[in-house]
Formats: sequence, structure tokens, C-alpha cells
Amino acid sequence: MKKLTYAIIAFLTIVCTSLCAQTVGKKPSVVIMPFEAKGGMDQEDCEVVSELFASEYVITGAATVVNRDTLSKIQTEQKFQASDWSNSNKTAKLGEALNAQQLMSGQLRLYNGLIFVTVQVQDIKTLAVLAAVSTRVENTMKLIDGIPKICKDLVSQMVAKTGDASTRK
Repeated sequence: MKKLTYAIIAFLTIVCTSLCAQTVGKKPSVVIMPFEAKGGMDQEDCEVVSELFASEYVITGAATVVNRDTLSKIQTEQKFQASDWSNSNKTAKLGEALNAQQLMSGQLRLYNGLIFVTVQVQDIKTLAVLAAVSTRVENTMKLIDGIPKICKDLVSQMVAKTGDASTRK
């Protein structure tokens, strides 16, 4: 009986250790929304910045980024509308369908001849803000040059909150 008990304990220890090893240091999956153009910001510039930002965030290695085509397909299947992003129940369902834990959104606003940039990382189930960066630049080219720093700043905030060194680059 003791041998069987010890065998069960050993088995459960191995299973628990294996499961913990799979979740510790595991990269979150993030949905990066196309950035919004506000205040007269050129929509095409905003789309270019969105694409470059998503690529740069992938390079940080901090998260697995959900492919935009996959996002569009799931949004269509679930009849998910732009206004649904403020509904935590709907975003949680979308996150589950995409196997995503985080949502990243950004906004570019033209004001007084400057471009104001805000980017937030949110928990996809609760919509709680996990990290945020705000900056301003003189023009689109300076913004494009500054994308790596914005991504690194977001990753640094996430690392500071989670203490997960596996996301450092």
C-alpha cells in the first residue's frame, strides 16, 4: 500500500512539475488591433504604423502575436463589431476563440502639428490595462523610427509587473 501511495505521489509530482514548466515563462498570446487615426491623422499612415508596430512587437519575443487574417476571420464568424471592444464579455469570447490573453490597441492623433501616440496592453478578459505608452513626435517618419522604443517600453512594463525574465529582449 505504501509503495502504491509513493508511486501516486511521484506521478502527481511529475505531472504538476510538467504542467507548471509549461505555463511558467510561456509567452502570452496578444491580439494587436489596427491603430485608430484621430484628429485628421492620415488613415494610410496609421495603417503603415500599425503593420510596422505589429512586426516590431513580434521581434521583441515578448508575446505570440495573433495573425490579423485569423483575427478578421474569427471576428466575422462571431459577428464581432468595432463597438464590441468595450464589452468585456464579448472580448473574452473573442480571446477564447483566438486563444489570446492580451489585447493591444493604439491611437494616433494629429494635434497642433504633432502626432500624439498612445498604445495600451489590456487583459482580454477583464480589459484591465496592463501596460501603456504615450509619446509625441513631429512627423510620421520619426514615429516609425520610434516604434522599436515604444515596443521595448511596453515589454519593460510587462516584465516589471510579471517579473518574467523570459520576455526580456
